[in-house]
Amino acid sequence: MTAVPADTFHAHIAGEATAELARIHGDCTRIDSEASAKGMFRSSRRVMLISNAYLEGVQRHRRTVFETWSTYIKPHIGAANAAACRALAIEAFDASLKVITLDHDRHLAEAGGALMQATDPLRQSFAGRAAHERVALETQTALHVALPMTALAPHVVVNATGRNTNVNVGSGSAHQTVQENQETGALVDALTQLLAELQHRQADPDLTAIVMDAKAEAEAPKPNRLKLASLLNGTATGVQVLGSAPAAWDLVMTAARALGLM
Repeated sequence: MTAVPADTFHAHIAGEATAELARIHGDCTRIDSEASAKGMFRSSRRVMLISNAYLEGVQRHRRTVFETWSTYIKPHIGAANAAACRALAIEAFDASLKVITLDHDRHLAEAGGALMQATDPLRQSFAGRAAHERVALETQTALHVALPMTALAPHVVVNATGRNTNVNVGSGSAHQTVQENQETGALVDALTQLLAELQHRQADPDLTAIVMDAKAEAEAPKPNRLKLASLLNGTATGVQVLGSAPAAWDLVMTAARALGLM
């Protein structure tokens, strides 16, 4: 495999970031349409879901950066250039994160309207959780440098236009549903307790509705992994806005992480 020049790698990741923003904008358009149909266009839930759509985009993009890096940069790492090769992934992600964050804050300012005070905690929450994704990428690349090379079956073509047309690494139906042998009972119990706490606090009905949706999905015979993760991310954003997290939230996070959902 021929080494990929740093500028080509950065150009490809920049192109992927542009594609991810387009996907985020599509998700936001869908959120606006659904909120409008339900008469909730000016609700805090709509703004919360928009912020969450950006966070999900950051998470997807972090995976894209890592997968591209591990396929095209990792094979050329040696003792002398390990730090520089790891830095390529972090630098590319930082550049993308800056663009996505600016777009997130602009979109929240436009969507917030009379809810501007509610958008400040969302921006802070987004920044904190985006920083967590950066740390996750740092950890992934550090661990991967120490691992022996293994071939990845899917092939992604890297070029200066920042596009790839082949099968994305990690895609497929096996990743769309929670494995049947994974126990979701603990998550359902934790979400039930969280719902009780939120109702006792008379918390934002929009947050309560998201938790109810997450519980219903977790109780499904074959929960959709992407939908459940999205709802849990939305719950996390709403809990951040509360200021003090309900005690049951720790139980939800523990159960979700055990299933690889957070």
